[in-house]
Amino acid sequence: MSLAENLKLIRKKEGLSQDKMATKLGYESINGYAKVERGDVMPSVEKLKKIAGILEVQLEDLLG
Repeated sequence: MSLAENLKLIRKKEGLSQDKMATKLGYESINGYAKVERGDVMPSVEKLKKIAGILEVQLEDLLG
């Protein structure tokens, strides 16, 4: 699975909305985070670490 697919799957499993993730990550709008889940944007390593922390998973789990 790709990063985008893993993010979406894990986020839904944790019961978080895209809007909630965007807020927790400091995006100004849901669109910023949605682009990550669509695979349009590759977040920085620091942002990926923060996502992994929010979802309570290892970084390797996000990357597949």
